[in-house]
Amino acid sequence: MAKKLEIKVYALYRLKNSVNGNPRYRLSTSEGDLITSSDRAYCYGILNHWTDDHKTNGRPARVTLTRAGRVDQLEWS
Repeated sequence: MAKKLEIKVYALYRLKNSVNGNPRYRLSTSEGDLITSSDRAYCYGILNHWTDDHKTNGRPARVTLTRAGRVDQLEWS
């Protein structure tokens, strides 16, 4: 069963690309650090919804986690 969380994202860190060349990120959140799943389409749009103002206030988001604890879906609030 997938776990759904309402979180605040305080920082984004770019990780090495997946073996298929797709972007990956580490999100510093109110629930701790979360890593995006490999080869997911939403990773391409993460930076489009991010500004420096979000670092201090946090950006609300809803995430669905895989059984392994990686971000399977991300929806900015």
